[in-house]
Amino acid sequence: MRIEILGNIGAGKTETCKEIIRRTGLHFFREEFEDNPFLPDFYATKSLQEHNRFCFPLQIWFLTTYLRQFEERKKLNSFILDAGAITGFAYVSNQKELGLLSSDEYLTYMNFVMQLKERLIDDKTHRIYLDVPPEVCFHRITQLRQREMETDMSLDYLKGMSETYHQVNSQFGVHDLKLTGEESIEEVADSVLNLINDLEHQSSE
Repeated sequence: MRIEILGNIGAGKTETCKEIIRRTGLHFFREEFEDNPFLPDFYATKSLQEHNRFCFPLQIWFLTTYLRQFEERKKLNSFILDAGAITGFAYVSNQKELGLLSSDEYLTYMNFVMQLKERLIDDKTHRIYLDVPPEVCFHRITQLRQREMETDMSLDYLKGMSETYHQVNSQFGVHDLKLTGEESIEEVADSVLNLINDLEHQSSE
């Protein structure tokens, strides 16, 4: 079983992965955001010019981790992934719309992704998007987990990410799992695993 969990910031990706791992013992590939040296400065800066300065290297750093993890995942028949190349694609697309990436930077990134597509995205992984309302994500970010680098996160930014994800998901065969945000992690994990069972049953018919 190969699973990739996608979702907006604050959607509950990591906690969902951990609950599925607890039940299944799947190998976990986590999103290594804490190790990205550009991320704190990207979120901390107030000026658009400074955002522009950090945005491109921030995404290139993530892209290198996606490539490295893909090579590691090829050796395994089963795993669960907390965000991957499609997540990066969604972020870059949204940041281009916000003016945080220049056209040249965006095209450079996309050309790189398209050339390496077969080393970034495989067709044997079930990709599930946790479709949590942006308002719920915003509440979790600002009122519950309160990470220092996310203190200035805006609801508009999360709404933009949600819209971008839905556009990107349709291009890569990602399955949306509609959630209210009131479900427990156990209930979300149940829904993810039930959806995957349904998909595998359909593919075997």
